[in-house]
Amino acid sequence: MLEHRNKRKPPVTDKKMITSWNAIMITALTDCAEVLEDEIYFSRAITAANFIQKNLFNIDGDLLHSLNSSSDNLHLEDYAYLISAYIRLYEHSWDEAWLMKAKKIITANR
Repeated sequence: MLEHRNKRKPPVTDKKMITSWNAIMITALTDCAEVLEDEIYFSRAITAANFIQKNLFNIDGDLLHSLNSSSDNLHLEDYAYLISAYIRLYEHSWDEAWLMKAKKIITANR
């Protein structure tokens, strides 16, 4: 059966990196770290947040909807979920850098 399955063309996988979805994941990982008392989840949340910070802002500092998208393709949910995720990271770690990142997003888009 495995031989036969390996002959088929594999399904297309969705490899989009959408800002809002990743922000929701960051919040969930932070919640898991607290509920399960396992900091590996928080470490993964930090890794995801750093990825967003490095790859999902353009040169001008504008938030992108997804990896390889233009800033014309923005959604309010991207801002809302990312700000919420940064605040959640702050609440867990008390690292004010996350709060400052959230504030920067809010004040940059007035």
